Order: sequence, then structure tokens, then C-alpha cells
Amino acid sequence: MRPISTNCGKFSKYPGRMWRIGELPVLKAAQINGHYLLPTSYRNSMKNLLRLANLGGNTAEEQSMRYQWRPVSKMMLLCTTALTITSSLGQSVPISDAETLRDQQKEFTIQNKYLIIPIQDGTRFDDMKSQLRLYVNDEKVHHYRINLADSAKTTDWYAYLTIDNYTGRQARVEVDNVSEEGFALVKQSDTIPGENNFFKEPWRPLLRFSQKVGWNNDPNGLVYLDGTYHFFFQRNPVGLVWGNMTWGHATSPDLLHWEQQPDKIRRRSMAEWDAFSGSAVIDKLNTAGFGKDALVLIFSDTGAKGEALAYSTDQGKTFTTYEKNPVLVHNGRDPKVKWYQYDADDTPLNNTAEALGGHWVMCTFDLSKRAAFYTSTNLKDWTFQHLLGGVGGGGDWDSCMEFCELAVDGDSKNTKWAIWAGNNYYRIGEFDGKTFTLIDDAPYDAEVVEGETSFQKYRVHYGSHLASQVFNNTPNDRKIKMHWVSYPTPEPPYNQHFSFPVKLNLRTTEDGIRMFAEPIEEIANLRRNTYSIPAQSLPDGQSRSTPTRGMLFDIRAEFEVGDAEKVTISGSGLNITYDAINKTLKGCPLEPLDGKIRIQAVVDNSILEIAGNDGRIMFHGPHGHSVEVDEIKITAHGGDARLINFEAHELKSIWGDQPKRSISLVQE
Repeated sequence: MRPISTNCGKFSKYPGRMWRIGELPVLKAAQINGHYLLPTSYRNSMKNLLRLANLGGNTAEEQSMRYQWRPVSKMMLLCTTALTITSSLGQSVPISDAETLRDQQKEFTIQNKYLIIPIQDGTRFDDMKSQLRLYVNDEKVHHYRINLADSAKTTDWYAYLTIDNYTGRQARVEVDNVSEEGFALVKQSDTIPGENNFFKEPWRPLLRFSQKVGWNNDPNGLVYLDGTYHFFFQRNPVGLVWGNMTWGHATSPDLLHWEQQPDKIRRRSMAEWDAFSGSAVIDKLNTAGFGKDALVLIFSDTGAKGEALAYSTDQGKTFTTYEKNPVLVHNGRDPKVKWYQYDADDTPLNNTAEALGGHWVMCTFDLSKRAAFYTSTNLKDWTFQHLLGGVGGGGDWDSCMEFCELAVDGDSKNTKWAIWAGNNYYRIGEFDGKTFTLIDDAPYDAEVVEGETSFQKYRVHYGSHLASQVFNNTPNDRKIKMHWVSYPTPEPPYNQHFSFPVKLNLRTTEDGIRMFAEPIEEIANLRRNTYSIPAQSLPDGQSRSTPTRGMLFDIRAEFEVGDAEKVTISGSGLNITYDAINKTLKGCPLEPLDGKIRIQAVVDNSILEIAGNDGRIMFHGPHGHSVEVDEIKITAHGGDARLINFEAHELKSIWGDQPKRSISLVQE
């Protein structure tokens, strides 16, 4: 948000109040009850002032305009007009621009699969100049803030909206503040420009899901239903920056091979505004009345200012929003919902829950930085139970809460619950369906950092990792987790990544019960060739190696550290270091077990993930390498070590044939 600074006048109404950047068409200025409203991005004010729209009364539109735009006096309006011509930002707005950029619309009968949208990069979300709205039979089905390219020459990539489910219906697309040439490129098509190069781009990962185009961030509803894993996720379908929060959707039969589906929760149509994070469940008992085995999505609707529902009765192909949304209005967001099944020791919530044999539990991030727990028997009516905080009940949690029950050391009769937030720092405790009780062993003692009291949490993930979620309803109750790998992609048409799925366990260590995370065993199904190095000594400075082919690998190694100062695994663009002096693997703390270190490294195009000591730590980070790795070697430095086992399994791309490419190396 950029405040207007000038001596020409003061705001005539709402003095001192800051107004957030809105999403109304930027080619309008408005006058309400004699007071002018000026868009915050005043660089475009000259264009805005060419069209004055008078809004009278106290309508919902007027109220929305008051919330979206900044109020100013008439004098301020005139002064800003002059300022815009020679903006302090050093960019003038020629009159010719205002004449060629205008609101455009066209009507058509839907006959093709996609609506193609040309996108020009290099713009922050708040500075995007246009609004795109798509109506079908006069009902709005899509609404996005975009930066539409002015021509084919200025187009960096093409976004798309899947529209074939509306085949034969009348549609109207509107875009504000665009050129006629650019708007002409918005059209129907059965293909996406550039699609022949999808999953062949220079930085595209080849072992995990990534969306075809656009931005992604949090994984959302992760759930299994009748042989299919459903992966929903936060995305911007028409930009490479955060914004336009929509729920994307992908499906897989095996957690390896993914197919992107049409978006499922669309902002400003299915959601009143943005569709923020949430979760997915299978309503096996039809508690909500949507149908037996309905797939139900629970999400934060920023327009409704609460938690909302959308449901599917066709196994996730289409979704309907619940007409009485929101189902919960509270001081928080990001609902994680799961079914709590009773055992002999549980006290039922009420008579209905007793008949059902359990109840629904929702854990949300409360804005007090605590975890809030709610219960329900029908997914629609929720009752607050308690807030989980840190030491003394204070807040110490982040957004995107997650919690799950895990067997300790594989013993299903001995379980504990783990809880964590968006940064993946976790704690362990007991949960009775209503109250989460933390285990108060020594690492949870309060500590004072710079005068503020906080509590310690445990950690398994390091590097680039955010907002992880566990799949609900998995076979054999496996706890499979995926998260957002938060680093940028250098080139369009997509930005950001997801992790390779990991399996969670609780194990007893000398420090107490701890969470472990390892790549799922299904990775073995991608093996193409295996290269090995036999067990042998590793004298100081003398490498042991194996010739290899390929660019994707699952490397497994075990070695005795001995008196070596460090041990490295290296290849073309690959460098994994265990620092025996500081006891770190790729910078992550890792103590040897009986003098040994075990490593599993998943080497993907542009991403490297490493599990140390069977998942005691899990590293996720950027990585680049050349077309092929023709040799991998292991070397001891500053002393001798001993190799126990080494295998490098070359892997197949989940997208088919591996592209030939060359990528600049990422320095460690």
C-alpha cells in the first residue's frame, strides 16, 4: 500500500485511516455522498479520472467501494491529477495510454476446452492493472486480478481457464484497462500455447507434482478416496506471484504420477473473496447430509470472514458450495478437520456422537497465535473446545495448523499425537477429541530470548519447507505428508514447488519421542538402473566412485565417520557434506548413531531432499545439475572413514521421457 503524499489537501473523510488496495476496475474513480474515492495505486490516476462514476445511496456496492478505495477531497483529487502527470516515481502517464487502454468485453458460446489468457510478467500483485471476469449464463464463475499482455509480442506465457464443463452455454468475458490487441488474444482453444513444452522446462522437477502454469503455495485438502489420492493446493492461476487465491487440484493413483485437474474452489464465485487454506475429509457416514462418502472441502473464505464448505458427490470431479456458508466465524483461519473415532476410553461428545461412534474435530490457527479446537457431529455446527498455547498459555504458533495420531516405534497400541504449524516445528502430546495436552518433558521448558518467554519445539524439517499437511483417510492409516518448497522458479510459466511425499513415524530416541520423516517407499517404483560402491575403507582424500548415467537419483549411503573431519558425496553439480566436527548434514544437526551416518538423497531436477539417519532430519532445498551425472563419488576429508553401503538408483521421470537440458550449477 502506497499512501498519497502531497500538500494539496487532506482527506475530507475518515482522517488518518489507511485503506487497503482493492480489486475494483482501476479505470474508474467514484464519488459517494459528495466525497471522491481515489485508487491507492495513484500512478494510474490520470486514467482513472477520465471516467468518473457517480454512486449514490448506501448500497452494498458503495460500502464495498468505501472499503476498497481511499477517500479524498475534490481538491485532493485535482492535485493528484496534476501529480500523476509527472509522478514522483519518475513515470508519466501519457494521454495516449489512457485512450488505448480501456474496458473490453465479448460474448461467445462455449465450444472449446480452455479460455486462453496472455500474461505479461514483472508486476507485483498489488500493481496488476486489470480485472478479468468470466460469466456463464450471466453467473460469474471466475474473477481475477491480472496483468494482461498488451500484445503477442509482450506475452511471457499463457494462463488458461478450463471451461469445457460449460459447453454450449453463453459466456461473457470482461477485462478492465487493457488494449484492444491484448484483449483479442483472450479466446477459446482446445490447446494451451506452450503446452508441448510443459514438464520439459529447464527448472521443472521431474519426481514430484508441479502445476502447469501459475503460482503455488500451501498444500490444502490432502485426502484418499477409492484408489485415488487427491491433492488440493493454493494457487494463482493467472500470475507468477502470490494472489488470486484459488484451490488447484491434482490426483494420483500412487503418490508418484499426478494429473492436474480443473481448479475446484474459485475465488469471488465459489468463495466470496479469496479461498485460503483448509483441508478435505470423506464423510463416510453422511453426517452433513451431502451424501454418503461425500468429499468435503473446508476452507477459509476471506470474504465470508470464516470457515466454509464445498462438497462433491462425484469423487471430486465437481464441487458445490454449501448455501449457508460460513459454518464458523471466529478469530482465525486455516481449518484442519479430521474424524475422531472413539475407543473404549473415550467419553462421547453427546448422544449423536455416541451413535456415530465419533465426531469431527477442527484445529485452526487463532490470531492470538494459539491453536483453537472445535468439535462437530455434522461439519456444519461447531462448538469451541479449547486454545492450545505455549508456556503459560501464551501464543507461539504460526498459521496452517496440522495434527495427527502416530504409533510410537510401530506399536499401534502405543500412540501419541503430534501438532505443528506452518513452519513445521512440532510438539507431541495426548488428545482426547477435545483437548490437546502437551507432554512436558525437558525440551519444552520455558526459555527467555531477548526478554520474551517462549517455548522450545522440536524440528525434523530443514531448508525450504512450509505449510505441510498429512493425507486423511489413507490405506492402513499411513501418515503421508507434503509441503510447499518455498523458493522461486527462475523462468515462467510456473513458480514455486512441492515436496516429494514423506512418511511420518514416531520413534523413541535418547532424547525422548521424536518425529521422523522419510521419502515414501513407492520411490523404488521409479528405479531404472542401480550403481553401487562396495564396502571398503575411505582413506583421507581418496575418493571411491561409481560410473553413473542419468540426472535423477535415489542415493542410499551408510558410513562410519571414524576420525574424518567430513565426508562428502559428490558428482556433477551434486555436493552433500556431513561435517563431523560440527555434526551437521547439509547444515542440519545430526549426531552419528553408533558412530555411523545413514543418508538417503532424492536428487531431482532443481530440488535436492536428504533424509539423515532414517529421517531424523529431512532437508529440502534448491539444486541444479548438468544434463547427466556420469560419476558419483564418496570421499573422506581430514581423516579416515569407512564405507558400509552405497547405492545410487537412477530414477525415471514421472512425466515420461526425460528432456535434454543444461542447468547452471547451484553452489552449496
